[in-house]
Amino acid sequence: MTKDKQTPNQLKSRTPEFLTKEQVQQYKHDGFIHIPNVLTKEEIDLYLAEAKRMFQEQKKVSWDGNEGNVMDWIADVEVQSSLMRNLTLHHDITCIAEELAGTGLRLLKSELLLKRESGSTSTPMHIDDFAFPISNSP
Repeated sequence: MTKDKQTPNQLKSRTPEFLTKEQVQQYKHDGFIHIPNVLTKEEIDLYLAEAKRMFQEQKKVSWDGNEGNVMDWIADVEVQSSLMRNLTLHHDITCIAEELAGTGLRLLKSELLLKRESGSTSTPMHIDDFAFPISNSP
């Protein structure tokens, strides 16, 4: 586990309490939305450096398909790194996610994913249901 570091503006929210109705509608229509400036440049640099460090030093899993590597990942990053825990539970990001979902959310698992710059293949159609055992859950 890395040493605890405070991220810039960690306790000060910079995101509006509510997204606009247009942003929520766009998300519902398109399945994604780009919301700029949720993280500061300093936060992005800090989290990116930690992600790169983790991929160099931590055990990772590779998903290799018939045509090459699909992606690499590290599971449960919030347990292995206090910085990744800060990102995983970032106030502004979780508020936006709950606003877009229209309900409260809970964390089932976290993964740090990496698509290689070269030699990476497209992600094939797949089902993640087995990884999220939520049947009969409250």
